[in-house]
Amino acid sequence: MGTQLQAARIARGWSQRRLLQALNDSATARHLAIAEPASLKVMISRWENGRALPDDLYRRLLREIYGLSDQLLGFPAAATESGSRAPAVNLAVHGASLVPTRVDPGIVQHFRVLLTEYCRVDSLTGPRYVVGSMQSQLGALEQLCGAARGDVRDSLLHIGTRFAELAGWLYQDGGDLASAMYWNNRAMDYAQELGEAQLISYVLMRKSNVATDGGRIAQGLGLATASLRPWNELTPGLRAVALRQKAYAHALANEVDDCARALDEARSQVRRIAMDLPEPAFTSYCTPQYVEMEAANSLARLGRAAEAAKIYSDSLEEWPSAERRDHGLCLSRLALAYAEMGDVEQACFIGKQAADVVCAAPSARTLDVLRRVSGQMAPSRRIDAVVELRHALAGIV
Repeated sequence: MGTQLQAARIARGWSQRRLLQALNDSATARHLAIAEPASLKVMISRWENGRALPDDLYRRLLREIYGLSDQLLGFPAAATESGSRAPAVNLAVHGASLVPTRVDPGIVQHFRVLLTEYCRVDSLTGPRYVVGSMQSQLGALEQLCGAARGDVRDSLLHIGTRFAELAGWLYQDGGDLASAMYWNNRAMDYAQELGEAQLISYVLMRKSNVATDGGRIAQGLGLATASLRPWNELTPGLRAVALRQKAYAHALANEVDDCARALDEARSQVRRIAMDLPEPAFTSYCTPQYVEMEAANSLARLGRAAEAAKIYSDSLEEWPSAERRDHGLCLSRLALAYAEMGDVEQACFIGKQAADVVCAAPSARTLDVLRRVSGQMAPSRRIDAVVELRHALAGIV
């Protein structure tokens, strides 16, 4: 048990102190009483060493913190309706001989199908229902890469890059930037072994995005610039996603002209998609609507809320139905733009729509924006529209 629980923490790049803080935060948010920090530190060590089992309260908190099931955390299986317990199979112990020594090329297609499905579910529901099962797939890919050779290994490294980058995205969208950067670094290890310029560029862009979300503007700008260096080897979609990230970094630095130039080029590139090189699957979300939403986000950061609101509104008119999670993000950003313009009624009207979407597709980014909307509405808290918005946001922000 201890090994799996410890592995879940290490996979996030967390120290035991970071886990202790997460347990305290989660318990406080739910008004639950747990052990004092000194005692909890000892308890965590005993759990991870397999010397003790967490009780039901701590299992619940650990499941929520990691987004993993009892089985993936190594906890004993719950009793079945007949009173017996389902067998807990630990292949690392009982099935050491089952570790493959050669890999069938067909396994690569299996992981491609899984990745496509994970991306689809994430777009519809957010990261919560994907990140848990992703953990076991990442472990399996690591083992298979160790056993594979030649072209099969290269194919597994490629899909491993995609899985690790997706894990980084899921943690970022869940609000855990340390784990997001950890998995993007793992993705970079795979991509650099392959030497694929397009993959390396994309992962650099993703690392830039995590850096700017964490307030590291200079690092974010540097990484975005680096992602564009192999310009002639990139597709228009890859250039567009990197340029809109570079524009955002410039906006955070209040570099107005540089931001405008990057946004103009991003728009130019997204219009060229499907006209030049075939696009890789991982830029499929890069539509004109997506680029415009991100352009509006940069303008909003520069204090140009009215321009941002117009762009958000236009983008929402043709939003792809499969991109539900980002639909909620766009709505929340539009609500914030209206709030910053002083249009209380519109901010509340759009904010309630965003709240409806985030209930179906939770995203830490959307929730963070909605918190800012709620804060902007505080001086007008007696207005009926604001009362209704605060009621819609109750329990989710």
